Amino acid sequence: NIDVVNGQPQVELSSLNVQTSGLYVNLDCGILDFLCDIVTDIVVPLVEDQLVDAISDALRDTLSDTMEDLLSGFILDNGFDIPEPIDMTLNVASALDHAEFQGSFNGQPGYGEIGLGTQLYPSTQGDMIANDARGSLKRESTMPAFSRTDYNFGIGLKDEMVNQVLWATWYGGGLSFDNLMETVGQLASGGEDDFSDVVSLSFNAELPPVLMPGRSGYEVDIGLGDVWIEAQIDIAGLLGSEPSTDGVGVLNIGAYLSTIVGGSIDIDPTTNQLQLLVNDDYSAYIEVVQIDDVGYQGVMSDLLAKILELLIPNLLGETLGAFPIPDRKSVV
Repeated sequence: NIDVVNGQPQVELSSLNVQTSGLYVNLDCGILDFLCDIVTDIVVPLVEDQLVDAISDALRDTLSDTMEDLLSGFILDNGFDIPEPIDMTLNVASALDHAEFQGSFNGQPGYGEIGLGTQLYPSTQGDMIANDARGSLKRESTMPAFSRTDYNFGIGLKDEMVNQVLWATWYGGGLSFDNLMETVGQLASGGEDDFSDVVSLSFNAELPPVLMPGRSGYEVDIGLGDVWIEAQIDIAGLLGSEPSTDGVGVLNIGAYLSTIVGGSIDIDPTTNQLQLLVNDDYSAYIEVVQIDDVGYQGVMSDLLAKILELLIPNLLGETLGAFPIPDRKSVV
C-alpha cells in the first residue's frame, strides 16, 4: 500500500513472498567442521521457515524505506535562482498530494502516477509592492491523462503553477528596474537596436504577469498590464548627434505599458528547463500620460513600444526558465 500522509509518501508492504531453493548454511568449525555440517544438515530444515520469515521482515523494511526515498525524490524542497537581470531567489514548498500505482494488467504495462502540491514565494516583499497586494490567481483543474505506452516518463504542469512563478517574481520585486536599458544587451539576444546610450528607462510592473489560455491558435497567452514606464530620451543622440552632457534636449516621459504575448511553453530536453516560445509579431501598447513636448508623443510611443517588444519575451523567459523541473535522472 502507498499512502500520502502529511504530504510525505508512506509505503507498507503488507505481503512479501520470499521463496528459497536449496537453502544452505556453512559454519566454519575448524577441525570439527564435519560435525557442524551434520548439525546444520539436521537443523536448517527445522528452522527454514523461521529464517525465511526473518529475511522477509528485513526485506519488507528495507524495500519500504527505499520506495519512500524514491518517491520523496520528486518533492521540490529547495529554492531556485532567477539569473540577471532579475537576479533573485524564489523559494519552493511542495508535498505529495496524489499517488497511484498499478501493475501490468491485460497486456497493458504498469504505471506509477504522483502529484505535487507546490507553493512558490519570494524571500522578501519588493519595495514597490503594496502591503495589501493579493496573491496569485487560482484556478481549479484536473490531472491530465498520461499514456502507458507512448513514453517512459511524463510531466504535467498546471497553469496555476506557472502563474505562481510569475506572481512570486513580481511580488519579490523582480519586475521593477531603475534602468531597464542597462540590461538591453542581455535581454535583446544580440538585437541590432541598442538604445542604452541615449535612453534611460525605469520599469515597474504594478500588477503581476498572468498566464491565460491561448487565442488565435496559440497554446498560451501571457498578459502584462499596468506597467509604469519613466523614460529619459536624448533626442540629439537618438538622431545620430553627440549625446547630451548637460541634460539639454533630453525628453522626460511617463507612460503605461500593456501587452498580450501569445506563444507556447515547452521543456528544453538539454537543460530540463521551461521554454517560453513567443509569437514574433506581438505588439506592446504604450499610453504616454506625461511628456515634456506633446509634439513627440506619437514618435516616442512607437520608440518605447519597439524597445519593450525586444525585452519582454526574454524577461519572461528568464523567469520561467529558472524553475526546476523534476526529471527521471534526479530521482532514480
